Amino acid sequence: MDEYYFSDELIVKDKILLEKAKKLRELIIAYCVLTEERESPESKMLCNRIFKIVTSINNIQYHEFIAFWKVLDLSFSVFKQLPNQEEVLEQLLKSYCRKRCKQYDLLGYSNITIQALYDFGSSRKKGNSGNVKLSDLFVSNITGVKLTESFTEFNNTKRAYCFVDKGTGGKEIFRNFSTNENVKYAFGKKYQNKLFDVLLKVDGIFLLIEAKHMKE
Repeated sequence: MDEYYFSDELIVKDKILLEKAKKLRELIIAYCVLTEERESPESKMLCNRIFKIVTSINNIQYHEFIAFWKVLDLSFSVFKQLPNQEEVLEQLLKSYCRKRCKQYDLLGYSNITIQALYDFGSSRKKGNSGNVKLSDLFVSNITGVKLTESFTEFNNTKRAYCFVDKGTGGKEIFRNFSTNENVKYAFGKKYQNKLFDVLLKVDGIFLLIEAKHMKE
């Protein structure tokens, strides 16, 4: 196991999140009870309150209600882009009431679910982990190497590197480097114009590095 890619954050320490998660469960249970026989003005009001929590609380997507949306082939990220969110939420609530609410009532609720769902998605939250690992490898193995964020700095430094794909100034550095050295990156054009990860310069030798972290 590579510690650079460990992602250990306890979102259940967030008191506001837990408070709103509990409130969301209560509102959904009330909504399901009210709509079991027929629609009512009260159920519409509950739906509005549920909508406010779902669209305003950070990390609420790890609630069991929103996790259920995947069963209906809808992700939280897509939901946030919809123009008719309130109408869609009402349909999601009705499905949840039919398919999950009573079963969950019998089993009981726990905020462990929120943390477990967050942990399950941690493989998508690596962010800058790869760049940190590469930087440490360069610094520990190449004497005097420096991370640069402008072409002038890169050009004037004997041992330098930049993150081309996601780093600050990296794309500009590579554009200028390509012009100066008459380099054509043909590989990228074949693959949706994607760039490699790192441009490394060591005493006049240039390396174009593609770094890929494979799961596990």
